[in-house]
Amino acid sequence: MRLGGLLVLVALAAACDQRSRAEAPAGEGRVETVTITVANVATRSVERTVSVVGTLAANAQADLASEVEGQVVGV
Repeated sequence: MRLGGLLVLVALAAACDQRSRAEAPAGEGRVETVTITVANVATRSVERTVSVVGTLAANAQADLASEVEGQVVGV
C-alpha cells in the first residue's frame, strides 16, 4: 500500500512540473485573429413538416354510430 501511494505522489510531482499546453511560452504573446460573420435578424414563418415512409397508427380510436337506422350525414 505504501508503494502505491509513493508512486502516486511521484507521478503528481512530475505532472506539476510540466507547463500547460494552453499557456503561451514566455515572450510569445501573439494573438490569433478569428473571422466572425454576422447577419441581420429576420422574422419568418417556418413550415413544420415531416416526410416519412411507414405505417400510421392512431393512439386511440372511437366508433361512431347512429342511434336510429339511416345514414350519418354530419358530425
